[in-house]
Amino acid sequence: MKADEYIQGVYSDQGYYSNILKSTRDRGFQIQQLYTDYWLEKGDFFRIDNVTLGYTFNKLWNKSSSLRLTLGVSNLCTFTGYEGIDPEIDNGIDRNVYPRPRTYNLGVNLTF
Repeated sequence: MKADEYIQGVYSDQGYYSNILKSTRDRGFQIQQLYTDYWLEKGDFFRIDNVTLGYTFNKLWNKSSSLRLTLGVSNLCTFTGYEGIDPEIDNGIDRNVYPRPRTYNLGVNLTF
């Protein structure tokens, strides 16, 4: 999270910076900047969240037999210019957010 990058947070007691990012040094914030409009970004996004495809094979052995196959995907993709993990955050601060998992489901339904 960019708001956690501040100079005092990476300043060593030996009098030098340890493991500092160039962007942190260039911004020059001395203390943590959580609640400021400096970090505002456009949060618009387009998400393809749930997709299910299915096909039914009829009359396999006799007139009443059928096989239905389905494949489903959740959290397929997100189109956004947002630099964080997920533009759909609930509290407005993109901190300690675990990314949404992409899940796949396979369904088989046999009727005879």
